[in-house]
Amino acid sequence: TQATLGTIIDRPRLTEALLSKPPFHFVHTVICALVAKTGFGNGLYSPEELNLKLMLHRRVRLVFLAKAVALVNAALGRACAVDLCGAADGAD
Repeated sequence: TQATLGTIIDRPRLTEALLSKPPFHFVHTVICALVAKTGFGNGLYSPEELNLKLMLHRRVRLVFLAKAVALVNAALGRACAVDLCGAADGAD
């Protein structure tokens, strides 16, 4: 992940500690940076969803993450095993 995404985005820094157990804030920032830099997932998220300050409620975070997982699944052509609840809580 560091070698792949690190060549595409500058911020946030992709440290091993953050990648091993990423908090939602980190995941959100990485996804938004990836969309801005590459256009991958462009139009998937509303302006409100791209605003981290509005991602206060767990339900909103789950929707954001579910969209990201669905996008990656479609791009890969297969399902990725992701615990959305754990990811929303920073555990997966």
